[in-house]
Amino acid sequence: MRRDTLICTVGTSLLSNIERLDDKEPLKVYEKKGNIIGLVKELLKRNPRDRVCGAEINSITSIIEKGKLSERNELHLLISHTDEGWEIGEILKHYYQDSQNPYKFERVVATVIEGLKDYDVKKFKTEGLKNLVKEIAKIVREKGTERIVINATGGYKAQTSFAGLIGQALEIPVMYMFEKFEDIIELPPQPISFNFDLWLLHYESLDNLSKKSIAPYEEVKELVADERLKTLIEVETINQEKHVALTPVGQLFHEMFLYRFKKEKSYLLGDIQPVKEEPAFSKHFYHRPPFGAETFVKKVWRDKRYVKTIRDFYTHPDLPERNRFEFDPNHNKIVLIFSDGKRTAKFNVEIPSQNKVTLKAALVDLNETYFNG
Repeated sequence: MRRDTLICTVGTSLLSNIERLDDKEPLKVYEKKGNIIGLVKELLKRNPRDRVCGAEINSITSIIEKGKLSERNELHLLISHTDEGWEIGEILKHYYQDSQNPYKFERVVATVIEGLKDYDVKKFKTEGLKNLVKEIAKIVREKGTERIVINATGGYKAQTSFAGLIGQALEIPVMYMFEKFEDIIELPPQPISFNFDLWLLHYESLDNLSKKSIAPYEEVKELVADERLKTLIEVETINQEKHVALTPVGQLFHEMFLYRFKKEKSYLLGDIQPVKEEPAFSKHFYHRPPFGAETFVKKVWRDKRYVKTIRDFYTHPDLPERNRFEFDPNHNKIVLIFSDGKRTAKFNVEIPSQNKVTLKAALVDLNETYFNG
C-alpha cells in the first residue's frame, strides 16, 4: 500500500525548547529576531532526533526512518489558531521544504485550525475540535485513506486525542511518540460503536449542522428528541432563542459515516434495479422552469440505476431555494428541490422501495453525488 501523505498535529514544544536555551545559542538568537530562515538553517545542522528540535520533528523523523511512508509527497501541518501556532507552522514548513533536508517533502501545507486556541475554552470546544475533524476529513476525501498516515504527537492533549480518534474512525494508521520514548508507536484500533442506521435516520439534520455549525432549534428538533444523540449535540441559548450545534464527537460521527457510506453504498443500494421510465414534465413545469432543471433531472435519472423515474409536482416563478434532495416522511419518498437562484421546482424521485433505510441511503447518495461533492 502506497502511503505518501502525512497529516501532523502541531504544538509549540520547539518554541518551548528554544526558550530554555542560553541567550547566546544561535537558535534562540534567530527566534528572538524573528529570522525563520536562519532558525531553520540552524535546525538543519542538528540531529533531527535531538530533543531541542521538538516533538513534531522528532516524531516525523521516526515515522520516516521506520518506513511508515513509502514516499514523501505531502505533509499537512495542522496548527493552532495562535501567534505561536503560526510561527511554528512557518518554521516547520520551511524546514521540510528545504533542499538541504534529507527528509524533505515535495509539498508542505500549513493550515490554521480556526478556534483551536487554549485561551478560549468555548471556542476550542465549539469550533476548534470540530474544525480539526473537518480539515482531516477534507484531506482524506482528497487523497483517500490508503495514502495517509496521521501523526498525532504534537499539540494540545484534546487535539492529539481527537486526531487519533479520527484516524481510527476512518481506518487510517495513527502514530504517536510518548515524551520519554525514542520512537513512534502505532496506536491500536479502538472500538467505536456508533450506529449506522441511526446516522441514516438523522442524516439531513446532521449534514445541516455540519455545514452551518449552528442552527435554530426548530430546524433540527428531532435530534434533541433522540436520547441516543445526546453526546453528539449541544443546545445553547442565543438572544433568548434555542440553537443546536454538533459537539466535536458529533462532527466525527457524521464524517465517519460519510466515509463508511461511500464504501458500503453499493451493498445498500445494489438490489434496486427497476424498469426505467423516462422523466415526465407537466405543462405547468414548462411555463417557467428553473434554468437547467430538465437537464439535471435527466442526468440524475441516467446516472442512478435505482431511480425509476422523476416527475415534477410544484413550480414557483419567484422563490429561490437551496438545491437538495430531502426525505418526505409523510409519504416515505425522496423529493428533489431544484432552483436556479430565482425560480424553484420540486420533483418526486421514484425509487421502488418502501424500506426506510434503503430510501435514506439513496438520499445520502444523491446529495453527496450532486450537492455535497
